[in-house]
Amino acid sequence: MYFKLFKLTTVVLDSVTLSTAAVPLINISANTDNVTIEPKNNTDKSSNDDIQALDKYVSVVNNQFVLSIPISATISNDLVVKTQEVVDKSNQSITKNHSVVNANTKTIMPNPMFASKAAWHSYYTYTNFWWGTRYYFTSNAAVNQLVNEFNNYAAALTVGAA
Repeated sequence: MYFKLFKLTTVVLDSVTLSTAAVPLINISANTDNVTIEPKNNTDKSSNDDIQALDKYVSVVNNQFVLSIPISATISNDLVVKTQEVVDKSNQSITKNHSVVNANTKTIMPNPMFASKAAWHSYYTYTNFWWGTRYYFTSNAAVNQLVNEFNNYAAALTVGAA
């Protein structure tokens, strides 16, 4: 009985194998339709003009950024609200990371007690401001180096999230 079951299983597997070999494979081809993707208008990002216009209204008090816009300024309420959100996030980051704010340059620097020399890169440097981070590159290869690092971080986050 065991031999008959083995023989039946072998015959079924052989027939499945032969039938898949005899059936032509499906022709897979790339979609040749043209697709136009409109760039997304991201209103969350501040433009350089907005940053330059608002930077004069940002000051440093007690190691925190303060947004003080006079009534006479002609800045939209939406922009003021978004700017205040950015300032609040920067202040939270300063507190959380024990950073130090340079009141003259409005730059955020790591506290020397907590700073790591491993964070320094020879290919590029960066400076944190109230509005975000500005990177300074020594060459196009340095740009590619940072892009590669960001891609590695993204891949690690993707694997970690799975």
